[in-house]
Amino acid sequence: MPLKALENERKRIAAEMHDELGAGLSKITHLTQVMVRETGDAAVNREIALKIQNTCNHLQSGINEIIWSLDPQHDYLHSLLAFLRYSSAEFLENSTVRLDFNFPSTPPTLFVPGTFRRNIQLIVKEALNNILKHSGATNATISASISKSHIQIKIEDNGCGITNQHRPVLKNGLRNMEERALSMAANFSITSTAGMGTVLNLEIPICQGGIEPIY
Repeated sequence: MPLKALENERKRIAAEMHDELGAGLSKITHLTQVMVRETGDAAVNREIALKIQNTCNHLQSGINEIIWSLDPQHDYLHSLLAFLRYSSAEFLENSTVRLDFNFPSTPPTLFVPGTFRRNIQLIVKEALNNILKHSGATNATISASISKSHIQIKIEDNGCGITNQHRPVLKNGLRNMEERALSMAANFSITSTAGMGTVLNLEIPICQGGIEPIY
């Protein structure tokens, strides 16, 4: 890896670890301080303890995602699809949204570097978060298809669609997804009709300095 690319990768890792660990630990510290002050109220302490537990679970999940993206043994398409299936199902596990997958049973052998895997995973995660929080959907489907020139990831739901009311709330998340897609030279689009659900489409090119076939 060229020196400049290696330096950029180290900066990216440092920033991700800082954001994931820093925010989580700060929240745990704050909640613990509140618990100490409220030692006489068992109900309040129980609620805070549950928030600490949820924060720890979220923190552990985030760390696992970062470690997965850094591990070169997972730099393959089949590992990416397996992780998307696992992490997406876990993300919606306790929700009312039924999640289906439409993945190839035998994907081609493609090299997918950690930066690309991480960007794809975070785009999918943000899309699922939007479905969970804003769509009112009961069903969602994640599909993956591979051609000679592209990997296509599609996320569909049967929710209310993106209305003008939702756009200000979704603005930062949508911008982050667009920036991640741009960093992979990928085509990114969202099609949404009020009352008829939303379709997110991501097309990542093959053989452009990132994803490569392995012969």
